[in-house]
Amino acid sequence: MNRKQRRGLGRTGSVDVPVGEAMGHLLTLYQGGRLDEAAAVAGRILQSNPDEPDVLHLAAGIDLKLGRWLAALARAERLLGIDPGHDGALLTRAEALFAAGRASESAEAYRRLIATAPGAPERAAGLHVNLGRALRAADDFDGAATAFQQALAIRPGMPEALLSLGDLAHAAGMAETAVDLFRQAIEVRSDYAEAWNNLGNALRDSGATDAAADALRHAVVLRPDFAEAHNNLGIVLRARGDLSGAVGSYRRAVALCPDNAAQRVNLGHALYDSGQPAEALAAYEAALKLEPGNDAAAAFRLLCLQDLCAWDQWDGALGQLDRATRAALAAGRKTGETPFIHIARSDDAAANLAVAQSWGRDLERRAAAVAEPFAGIERPAFVGPGGDGRIRLGYMTSDFREHALMHLMRSSFGLHDRKDFIVHLYAIGPDDGSSHRKRAEADADVFVDLTQMNDVEAARRIRADGVDIFVDLKGYTQGTRLGITALRPAPVQVSYMGFPGSMGAAFFDYVLTDGIVTPADQAAHYSETMACMPHCYMVTDYTQEIATARPTRADEGLPEGAFVFCSFNRAAKFDPLMFDAWMRILQRTPGSVLWLFVEDMTARANLQKEARARGVDPARLLFAGRRPKADHLARIGLADLGLDTRLYGGHTTTCDTLWAGVPVVTLKGRHFASRVSASILAAAELPELIGERLEDFEKLATGLAADRSALAAIRARLGIANARLPLFDTPRWVRDWENLLGQMWRRHRAGEKPAPLRIEAR
Repeated sequence: MNRKQRRGLGRTGSVDVPVGEAMGHLLTLYQGGRLDEAAAVAGRILQSNPDEPDVLHLAAGIDLKLGRWLAALARAERLLGIDPGHDGALLTRAEALFAAGRASESAEAYRRLIATAPGAPERAAGLHVNLGRALRAADDFDGAATAFQQALAIRPGMPEALLSLGDLAHAAGMAETAVDLFRQAIEVRSDYAEAWNNLGNALRDSGATDAAADALRHAVVLRPDFAEAHNNLGIVLRARGDLSGAVGSYRRAVALCPDNAAQRVNLGHALYDSGQPAEALAAYEAALKLEPGNDAAAAFRLLCLQDLCAWDQWDGALGQLDRATRAALAAGRKTGETPFIHIARSDDAAANLAVAQSWGRDLERRAAAVAEPFAGIERPAFVGPGGDGRIRLGYMTSDFREHALMHLMRSSFGLHDRKDFIVHLYAIGPDDGSSHRKRAEADADVFVDLTQMNDVEAARRIRADGVDIFVDLKGYTQGTRLGITALRPAPVQVSYMGFPGSMGAAFFDYVLTDGIVTPADQAAHYSETMACMPHCYMVTDYTQEIATARPTRADEGLPEGAFVFCSFNRAAKFDPLMFDAWMRILQRTPGSVLWLFVEDMTARANLQKEARARGVDPARLLFAGRRPKADHLARIGLADLGLDTRLYGGHTTTCDTLWAGVPVVTLKGRHFASRVSASILAAAELPELIGERLEDFEKLATGLAADRSALAAIRARLGIANARLPLFDTPRWVRDWENLLGQMWRRHRAGEKPAPLRIEAR
């Protein structure tokens, strides 16, 4: 550049500044991190001389750091027009293309650099890592793996290459391989916060939550401003039941990265689980403002609105969620809406299956990526079905604790006939020290705590135990470990109890059901084969205690002379259509009240508002809080008649109400979750309390409220006969279940595929 060209390249006020001085000032600003000021100075220099190579190079780098990908790309390409072999411009162009989402072009740019100017081994290895990341972004996973391996060949033990290979393995569902690679990276660089973070993620996804928490805590100690690691720690803490810790971690992540919608969704999850639906709703709505198409935020927003009975916002939220779910299914990806949320808000069985299948396919893909999970493990040789003539039966849940599942199943494990069965119980949740946990441990022939094993280790343990029939009791509900079930640790696998619908997954052979919750014409909406019990598919515990100290109506704040309707279902099961029916029932039953189990004060206020809008005095709604189970069962008996919910009916709640001696009126719906109470009432020999239409439901409720003698006769039948009713005859239920298990096993031993199984009522 001649002397004339070097004048007037920068200005301070109206005074020309020589180029050398301008470049010096520019470098000082750049090196001091004052990027916006540096960009302004570079722009003024380039206005005077747009082809100054050094300034173009530095300006492109500044744009890259400021996230101005297209400006950086334009300047790099302008520089390459001046100097086609400019190494810095080639690198900036490759980086800008990657940042701008043009992954394939970025990969080609890195290949050009590697071919023409690889540089020293450290730089060459770095270029291969960047090439691999671009190829991965372009969905060329094999090419990405090759690039990362080439980086390691040039520079053995390179932490960035190990990290990238680990990320690739993790994305493919190969959690154990990923864990090994991340640990190798940490061995080389112990302060590598990204490797600690990714190690924590892989450990979490393999089920080793304690080790995952330790790794993620290490990451945030190394880098306190690492928002992603704080978020991931929150995920692990929530999975372990430390909701307070999870909320704290998510709040730190959100504070560090306020524009990240996914982190706000996770904060919402922890707040919801903590019993703070209003605060959770605010988090989900903030996520939707940032990312209107976030289907997970839309799904859980709807769930919060259900919990809060905020029905004035229901239609808009439901429409937004429907659109998001349909878009996900059309794109062939897993929905942000969980299968559980979908069955709770839609009784379209075909749509329920489609959502479940999107989740099932994701689990199947991850399981398929695990290479030879059972290598070296031999199932026991068979003399009979279990090696000694008995079927080895395994149950897995996180709920061997004070939980609704154990309230129903507690007696059943010990009632299995040990001449024919060996019972293995696999715990995937913490020991709460309750009598329910102790009972499960005592009633099992083999009790195994899987909580500190990853999914592969847990599946290997189940396979090594020789389990013949494996029963997953969680499904798509909180605390599930479907990654274990997806590996198929047992020859025959059954879905039961936890999820009232199809799992949509090929790794389940059967679903335990009955002819009412899944009539024959519903079979097309199930990926599993149906195994039908003769009465209700639900088991109950015939030894469940009711407190001997019975409360009075005055103790519970109930009016002495009133007719008391009750519904102890959670508020999220309420919906405007059924609430309309409830209010009409109150209007047609003078002096009646409706007793509801609603703890949240916002939900209570909303329900009172809705009652007033329907012409019912809000004072006729009475609210109950949480009690120990035996005390809760004792107070239910103060009610006269139970009213069921509609889309997601009472399950445990209906059983509890009947066990307490109070009849329940229900409406037979269109899918599994809305037909369970009908099945329960049939097994309680009270089919006359099942309505086919909403009008039937209302007529049944008002009729029984008006005819106290008819109601008293039903209550007497419940009280006198409950020990012999199929619903409460736990030993009979276990014998029928064992009959189905035997049929399943005989078919498998004969090499036959699963086929519909049924036991006729007797």
